[in-house]
Amino acid sequence: MNLPKMVRRHSRAREARPLRLHPAANSLPLAVAFDSGTAAFDVPIRRLIRRQPSQTQFARGRKITIQSPTSFCHAAPVRWLLLLFACFHLAAPFARSQPALERSDAATQPSRVIEAAGVVEFQAGGRPPWLAATNGLALRPGDRLRTRAGSRAGVQFSDRSVLRLSEDTILEIQPPRRTEKRRFRLPVGSIFFLHREQPADLEFETPVASGAIRGTEFILEADAVSATTRLALLEGQVELSAADQTVTLQGGEQARIEPGRPPVKSPLLEIASLVQWTLYYPAVVNPEDLPFDAGDRSALNPVLIAYQSGDLLAAHAAMTAVPSGGENRELWRAALDLAVGRAELAEARLALSDP
Repeated sequence: MNLPKMVRRHSRAREARPLRLHPAANSLPLAVAFDSGTAAFDVPIRRLIRRQPSQTQFARGRKITIQSPTSFCHAAPVRWLLLLFACFHLAAPFARSQPALERSDAATQPSRVIEAAGVVEFQAGGRPPWLAATNGLALRPGDRLRTRAGSRAGVQFSDRSVLRLSEDTILEIQPPRRTEKRRFRLPVGSIFFLHREQPADLEFETPVASGAIRGTEFILEADAVSATTRLALLEGQVELSAADQTVTLQGGEQARIEPGRPPVKSPLLEIASLVQWTLYYPAVVNPEDLPFDAGDRSALNPVLIAYQSGDLLAAHAAMTAVPSGGENRELWRAALDLAVGRAELAEARLALSDP
């Protein structure tokens, strides 16, 4: 139905005259203009119009109802509807900018320690002293986290991606240079990054290289002795820069960077060996199945107590204080190496024990 036929417009705007609606009209079309477009509504008339009190008279025995004129522009529902439109119009620019604000703030939200096994320490703002880190600890830009020998840690970013630290590793959380990108520095050690939900945007630095990664799974190593960096990209893409040269890696490729040299790419062949340290192999060997003598059980008592309580890293750390012994003792030492993910070391010990 055409709006001009439904509503009789008045030329004198200052007079608060009521709008007369066509008797057959069931709804009134309204249109509100916003920055992003125009929203159209079909508003039922019965909800917009507030009838004024009626008067009842009697004439010649018949009941006659006289209805006062209905004011459309003064109706309370109309005023509330117009107020709602005005509020929506003012809030629209803020609503459009809210996702961008959330994305920019996500990179600066604190990360949290979700695993601290063995000796794990942190520095607030990168300043001494080193303090014990526990599960749930919040890490902000400038903070440092480190693991000692035989220890490991896990850090979860605000987007639920997880960064696992191997032993003898130092991780520095740094403020992002670009919106939405998380940034960290690895002075020494090994880390494993995993994010199954969606590719994450990360920037990293080591003593000899830097890079920007968009991926879901990779391993980064910074060797303190040789000062080399190794990046193994399981899934995703990375731009790796060193010695004023940049190379692009795809999933299934790795790169090695030596001091003062550009990155050297190669296919990633031994994936299983790279991620062994991130895995646990609990209860590989039951100590009750090994025929320990009285001397072995006395020397291994702290180790067995930690192992039976489920603390594999503590058992492995305690085993380092146990001197070399017979075949059963060395077999148990290899089993603990495997339990904490040191498969190569376990294989080497078993090879030495074979006749």
